[in-house]
Amino acid sequence: MQFSFSYFYFLMSEKIDVPREKLFDMFDTDSSGTWSDREIRTILTRLYSLPLNRVSVLHFETMLKQCAKPRQNISHLYERYLDSNLKIMKQLEDKFGTLPKYPYDLVKSKVTETVSAFHMIPSNVTTLLTILDAVRSRPMKFICLNDDMGTEPPNQYEVARAILLDFYYSMLPHPSQFELDPEYRNRFLYYDDLMSWHFQRTLTYNVMLYAIIALLVLMTFYCCKPEVTHG
Repeated sequence: MQFSFSYFYFLMSEKIDVPREKLFDMFDTDSSGTWSDREIRTILTRLYSLPLNRVSVLHFETMLKQCAKPRQNISHLYERYLDSNLKIMKQLEDKFGTLPKYPYDLVKSKVTETVSAFHMIPSNVTTLLTILDAVRSRPMKFICLNDDMGTEPPNQYEVARAILLDFYYSMLPHPSQFELDPEYRNRFLYYDDLMSWHFQRTLTYNVMLYAIIALLVLMTFYCCKPEVTHG
């Protein structure tokens, strides 16, 4: 075996232990100090096989409840997860407890499949949950979700929209610098509507500006007009 291959395998085999605090923060995406329901669902997709079933959810819920029971010498809820010796921490450590000491990537034949995810978003709740759980379980650098909900009953559409919004909050809890504040909304859905409104506003502004200038000129001419006296 060539020396370079041996060296590369050595680099790939070197691991570092992840502290329990880091394991907790890894899924606390909004940095709130607690795991929300949407963050717990992300954990479930990483620990259990998809699609998720009721047995897996109840098993994990039971472990969380046991972990949250009051214990001596612990006064903060956040530390109950970190210092727990129950099965939940062992399960997390077995799955995420080590990281490569020297980060590396294995280049596959289809590189795009390793960095991007493309999915059509239906209004069927079961199918939608399956798709979103798959995205949760394998985070990608680029995620493309296309609206394919169609004309469904309003109640089904609202449920699907709520599930999709919950997914966004779990993956991207903090808005980017380009997003509007929650109390603001875009007035226009299409770019042409925006440009039409911008043109009308500019036209109105220019008309008012020229009208004011003309009025000032007339007032100046009238006020400065010399008086004619008859001798």
